[in-house]
Amino acid sequence: MYHFSNIYKENNKYQFCVGELNIRSDDLNQFNNNFIELRARFQNKKDISKGKIKKITNTCLLLHNKIYNDLINQTKDKKLIKFLRHIEFFSYKNLDETLKFFLGAKCFKDLDNYNYKNLKKNFYYKGHISRKNLDLILINSNKYLRRLFDNAKKGKNKRSDLTISDPLFNRKISRILNTEFKQNGTLQNLKIFFGYEMIVSGAALKLSVPGSNWGRKN
Repeated sequence: MYHFSNIYKENNKYQFCVGELNIRSDDLNQFNNNFIELRARFQNKKDISKGKIKKITNTCLLLHNKIYNDLINQTKDKKLIKFLRHIEFFSYKNLDETLKFFLGAKCFKDLDNYNYKNLKKNFYYKGHISRKNLDLILINSNKYLRRLFDNAKKGKNKRSDLTISDPLFNRKISRILNTEFKQNGTLQNLKIFFGYEMIVSGAALKLSVPGSNWGRKN
């Protein structure tokens, strides 16, 4: 529901409807409580039976559907209904993928190393890339730098102007990072924490300049 509330606030033309559309607090609280219980299984390594996970998952999906249907039934504005259906689609897709992730993940025994303990406690991972692999990344990035800097000089500040996502570059950098993270234990730490095999599946080169606005606008 966080996804919905933020999109709603950012669309000014629907601000007038804030007082007209309401989400039942009981439904929202029940949804949040069920979702948090599933999330706790991974953040705190609290195991939950498969049967209970499926029950909670079904409850979340039903409540998600009910909340959006209740919103849509509160208006006859066709454009607003279309808007709500649009974000419902993406919200449901995001929720469904997250719940499937929860359902399919496994609980592994905790690891006894600093990086894993920090990840479990603070929910972020801090690491370093070796000088050797950093040099390889820089070598593979070098031929794209002129294009990025030229775009910046011309005032082209959109995300597409300041990003390189070439498939060949993507594969090379992903391969370098996977080798690095396998050797230094990062992938193993992430696997134990999330309950899934983890790999780097994509990489992009981005240029940040004072005039860039893609982080805020596009």
